[in-house]
Order: sequence, then structure tokens, then C-alpha cells
Amino acid sequence: MFDFGSLAKNSSSEVPATLLELFKQLDRKTTHTSLRPAQVAALAALDVQLDHHDVIMKLSTGSGKTVLGLVYAEMMRRKYKGDPVVYLCPTTQLLEQVMVSGQAIGVPVSTFPRNGLPYDALSGEAVLVCTYDKLFTANSVFESNSIRPSTIIMDDVHAGSDRVRKSFTVQVPPEYFVVLRNLLRPLCEQTDAATWAGIDQGDPGSRYEVPYWVWSRISGQVARLLEPGKDEPPLLFTWGNIARYIELARCCISGIGAEIALQIPPVEDVPAYAGAKHRLFMSASIKDISGLISVLGCDPAAYARLIEPMEDEGAGERMILPTSLINPESKKQDIAAACAHLAQYTNVVVLTSSAAQAKTWEDTGAVLAQAKDVDVALEKLRTTNKNYYVFAQRFDGVDLPDNACRILVIDGVPSGDRIIDQVDAYRQKDSPEYEVRTVNKFEQALGRAVRSSADYAAVLLVGSDIAAFIGRKNVSTLLEDRTRLQVDLGRELASKAGLGGKPITAIIAEMASALLSRNEGWKDAHRARVNVQGKKPRPTALTAHEAAALALRDGWSIAKAKNFQGAVTRLREASNGPLHPIQKAELLYWVATYLNQFDPAQASEAYKAVFVGNTKFPRPELVADRKFTRLSDQAVAVCQLFSPYDSANAALARLDEVKAKLSFGNVAEIVEQGLHELGKLLGAESSRPEKETGRGPDTLWLFDDCGACIEAKSEKKAPIHKTDAAQLVLSTQWCDEQITAGMPKPVPVFATNVTAADRVEDIAYGPRLLNEATLMDLLDRLRKVILSLTYDGPLFTDPATVAKKLSEQGLNGSSIISKLPVMK
Repeated sequence: MFDFGSLAKNSSSEVPATLLELFKQLDRKTTHTSLRPAQVAALAALDVQLDHHDVIMKLSTGSGKTVLGLVYAEMMRRKYKGDPVVYLCPTTQLLEQVMVSGQAIGVPVSTFPRNGLPYDALSGEAVLVCTYDKLFTANSVFESNSIRPSTIIMDDVHAGSDRVRKSFTVQVPPEYFVVLRNLLRPLCEQTDAATWAGIDQGDPGSRYEVPYWVWSRISGQVARLLEPGKDEPPLLFTWGNIARYIELARCCISGIGAEIALQIPPVEDVPAYAGAKHRLFMSASIKDISGLISVLGCDPAAYARLIEPMEDEGAGERMILPTSLINPESKKQDIAAACAHLAQYTNVVVLTSSAAQAKTWEDTGAVLAQAKDVDVALEKLRTTNKNYYVFAQRFDGVDLPDNACRILVIDGVPSGDRIIDQVDAYRQKDSPEYEVRTVNKFEQALGRAVRSSADYAAVLLVGSDIAAFIGRKNVSTLLEDRTRLQVDLGRELASKAGLGGKPITAIIAEMASALLSRNEGWKDAHRARVNVQGKKPRPTALTAHEAAALALRDGWSIAKAKNFQGAVTRLREASNGPLHPIQKAELLYWVATYLNQFDPAQASEAYKAVFVGNTKFPRPELVADRKFTRLSDQAVAVCQLFSPYDSANAALARLDEVKAKLSFGNVAEIVEQGLHELGKLLGAESSRPEKETGRGPDTLWLFDDCGACIEAKSEKKAPIHKTDAAQLVLSTQWCDEQITAGMPKPVPVFATNVTAADRVEDIAYGPRLLNEATLMDLLDRLRKVILSLTYDGPLFTDPATVAKKLSEQGLNGSSIISKLPVMK
């Protein structure tokens, strides 16, 4: 007769006293017989927090987070018998790795089959491993089958947050895009005519956020427009998540697409997530939890209990080389050619923010891996050598240990791929919110190649933008301690390597050879310099940035219940905190948005403060002209502008970033932004009146004793037409009226390579010329100023010294303006 009593002896039903005891009970394979000290310490810390709802755990890449998450999941599976326990992964590649790890340590794991349901996991007999998309998508299988997990473990939670944002973002299908664009144009064009010209021309780089006062009027009409497609991809997976709150959504459009998204994902409306008794948030890099608060509704108190074992050794050996610091004139094509050469000996992997950005690398032989090709590429990298791959938007979920990737390339500052991400990056640049979000992506990208403390790789940071970004003092403090030391070492190595005058290709080959051959000198330098001495516990109080994120989530929760007055009160209170001006403007934008629901006139007044705080927002319906004046002298302004950079190389990288925008081969909008940024670099009070108010010149520079009223005609090839000349006259008159009394009147300037006009009489008022060569010369002379300051102690601390250096290079405002030739 069958022995039913044997079923009661199943050890997998027991709930051990500790997580470590549970691990010892598991039927593990020989490759997973023991834990590292950091893992043991983390399990002990988790034991203390087993009863908490939200727990945050940080362990470095390759330190064994997955094993710890699985052990925690198994404990909860046994504790809550019969209830599902869910382990979330950002990608299917990571899902497969978790499944392998679970089987290796003896934790029963299951996932969704191609057809049907994982009944063993749904009945609590195994841990259910799936993607974030599976849980948070509209029409989720979790909701249709009433799956209610007791516990949710979130791996790579920063990458997971990005997946959740996408689940609450509707990509407008192509068949509806033109109709939506035509609906928006007459309502929005007057607030930013230049950007809308680019949108009409199909320019993907022209991006615009529909202001709340327009969106509130047409959101219902847009909902009716999209309704017929709601049961077909892509709306099938997202529309149901935002439709009921569409009047509070954001809408962003570019020349090639449009998106509608909720700023705060209402994850509290997802029963499977909101109803979980326990949630474990895991990441390799946690210096800020604003994203966890705003996107995932994490309890801020959990950060005060952050699990971060002192025994964690951190990331392995990384030779981080910012190529712009080796040679500022280096071209991406040359670096790509160097990587193609290295791929003859080892695996080379390039990470970019878009498929379009990958083309330079493809031109030198790299294979672009997308969608289903990713799995094939990863398998080939892990099992063979001498491969050259480029991945777009794969800053997470691509694990390439050991020989799978010895040369990693990060092309430019990592950014999100949504239109909304690009709008936010432009509008919030240099704010704490932008820096935190970008540092998280940067840390994720670095972690792709070095997967343990024993692993090693060279990391090439390509582009002046990323060199300038890592050189900012604020960014340095946000990096993980070990990463910060590796970046500092890499910047010094790059600077010294570039002194010999060798071509960039030879230097990359030399540095890579030292790493791959395990050069003892390099290894000694890394051991000596990358040595983290203790870990400082973070303050338990929320930072201003985290407090703002909490206010946004609180405000959303209040507003979605139609208590818009309460939401306004909550956000106004938060906006009075010690916030960066750009962050304050973001909060006040939502104050105005919620005010508009019950008092449009008051909302219009509130929005004026938003636009004053950040003129990159859409112009209000009516903007009063403001008086333009200087707030400080030129040398002081230069010191303030460059003070965020902690080295001359970082400051030089910022010059190169602006230089790229000033190429007249760019579209007009980018050149105009470059002129604005160059003015700031030169210490002018620089503004874009036409973009900010709809009147005045494209760019206005005000120096101590002079100024320039600049109309950009960078795309013009034919002689200056009478309409162009008249436009500059009107802009100059406008400047004369708006400049504060007593300020010198700015001279009229055309930014163009054109040297003649159709008719001499049209330019009789004597406009000056600022051509591309002159712009490059100004940057070169400013570069000399920065380099000369390195011999005089700390950078940009003495305005008198800076003033002297500016004068020596002919960069006083009056010298710059007087040397611009008059058009004849």
C-alpha cells in the first residue's frame, strides 16, 4: 500500500529559523556548495527584516544577489504555504539565468510556459520567475487569473523601474500619428515654432511636450482617436494602464512618433503588486531611492534599513578610459576602427542608446544585435572568441562575464529610449534628478562586462558628453565608491597616455594589450588606487531629491482621487524645500497641472513661475517681455560656470560637447542651443529670447560692456535676403527696448558662413558676422585659458586670475565683439 505518511516528511515544507540554515538544507549542486562572506552577512541582515513589507538590498555586480533573492523567495514560499512567490527580472536573458541558478542551489523554480500556466508555481510549489513586463502589462495574466503573490523579489530594480515606466507609456501607433500631429500643431506651434518646424519635417531630434492647458482640452478627443486600436499591439499592452487617467497624462511628440504616459505609474492599481505582503528590492548600485519611491511606491523608511554588507568586495578590475581625455580631437570612426582591430583577438561589445547611434560601429564590422538576435549574440559571446557586437538600449540584462567581453565600449551618456526620456534629459540636464537617473544607467552599463571581483575588462567611454558628465563633482559623489576610484584612475591614465602625441588607435591598442596580457604594473596600480577604505553609512533622512519624489507620488495619489486641491497643497509644501531650481520647476509644473483641473486662471499664474525657473518648458500662451541685464561680471560668471567640474580635463570635455553642437552641419535648433551654451562658457549672460518669449533674437549675449544680438542662419547657403536683414533689424530694436537702462546696446550679428547680401542697402546698418571658423577659434582660445589655469592652483577659484587669462586670449566681451567683421 502507498505510504501516505511519507508526504509529511517532505523537508521542503519546513520553515528554518534562519535563511542561512535554509541554504544549508537545499539540495545544491557541487558548484554552489558555499556562500561568500558578503552573502552570509546579507542573509543575516535579511533575517532581521523578514517581517518588513519593503526591504532594499545592495550587492555589487557578480556578488551573488540572485542566490540571495532565491533563498529569500524560498523562505517566503515555505512561510506562506500555497501562495505564489514571484521573482521579477527586467529581461528574458536574466530570467533564464535565474532559472539556472535556482536549479543549481536546489530552489524549485518555474516560469510561464509557451502555452498554459505554471500551475506548480501558482499553487506555491515553486518560485515563479518572470519579467516585470509580465506583471505590469495591461491585460496581465496575473489579473486575468487572480494571481496574488505573498512576496515579490525585484532583481536589477533600477532596470526594472524603466520597464515599469514603459508599461505605463503608450506608443502611438503609426496609423494614428499623423492625425494626432495635425490635431496638436495649431494648438502648440505658437509655443515653440522652431521645434514644430522640425516635427513637420520628420526630424526625430525635434521633441515637444504638449503643455497641460492644451492636453486637458484634447485628451478626451485623443482617447477617442486611439480607442479603435486598443485591442491590438502595441496599445493592447499599455492602453488599459493609462486610459482611466488620460487627462492627467503627459504627451510628447517628435518628428517620427508620439507617446502618452503617466508621470507616476499607478502601481497601486496592480493588485498582484500592491497586495504582496513582502517586497524585496535588489540592485548593484543604490545611492538614491527617488526612482524606487516615485515609480514603484517603495516605503522610504526601507532605505534607512538598507542592507549593504561591509564584506562586499565590489566590482572587479576595470580600466576605464574616457577617449576624449586621451585626445579631444579623436573621432568615433577611428575608435571604432581600433575596436575592430581588437576584435581580431578578443570579444568587443559596444553599448549605445539607439540603433541609429550604432551605425558608426556597424560600418567597421560590428554586428547590431536586436530583439531575437540578442540571445544568439550572447550565446556566441559566451562560447566563442573574436566577436564584435553592438547592442542598443541594453545597459542592463546583458551579462558578459570573463572572456565573453574583455573590451566594453559605452558610446555617449546612456539615456532612455522613450521620447519622454529625451524630453526630460533636455529639460532637466545638470539637475540632481538628471544626474541620479543617468548615473544609475552608467553604473548598469559598467556592470555588463565585469561580473565578479575576479573579473576584468577595459571600458572605453566614447564622446565628449560622457567625459564631461563623469567629470562633474556632483556626479562623482553619486558613483559607487569603487567605481569612483576606477574613474579617477582612468581619467589620470587617459591624460598621461595622450601626452606622447600617439594616435588614438595606437593608445587604445597599447592600453588594451596591457590589460589583456595582465601587465603587472597595471595590476599593481589598480590594487593601490582602487582600494575602498570602509563604507560610510548614509544619513537616514531623505535627500531633497528623494523628498520631491515622495511628494510627486503623494500628490498623484491624492489627485487621482479627484482631490486636486489636496494635491496642490502637498506639492506646494514640497516646492518650498531646498530644491535645485530645475527640480522646483518640475514640481510647480504639476502644481499648475492639478490647479488647471479646478482653477485654470490660477494655474496660468502658477505656470509663470515654472517658466521663469526653467525656460525649456513650453512657452506660456502669453509671455511678457522681460528686462535683460547682467548679474555678475564676466570672470565671475566663468568661474561659476566651470566650478562644477573637478579637473581641467572635465572642463575641456564640456567645451568639446558644445563644439559638437556648433557645427553648421547640424539643424538650426542644435546650433542655436550651441550658441546659447557658448555664450555661457564665455561668461556672458546668455539667453534665447525667441524660444523663451516668441520675440527677439535667436541668441542674446550680454557682457560687461557690450553685447551681441544674434540671428542664426547656419543652414543658409545663398546670400542674406532682405527678409533676413529685416529680421535682424527688428530683433535689434527689440533688444534695445528690453535691455535694462544703462546697459550697452548689443550689436546685430549674423551667425552664418555667408559673407554677402542680395542687396548692399539691406545691410547698411552694419551687421557683424560670426562664422563657424570664428566659433571654433573662440573655443580653442577658451581651451587655452583652461589649460593655463592648471598651473595656477585650483581651477576657477580666483576671478582676478581668470579675468587676466581671458584678456590674454582676447576673450573679453569687447574684444570678441570688436573683432567680428562687419558685413559689407
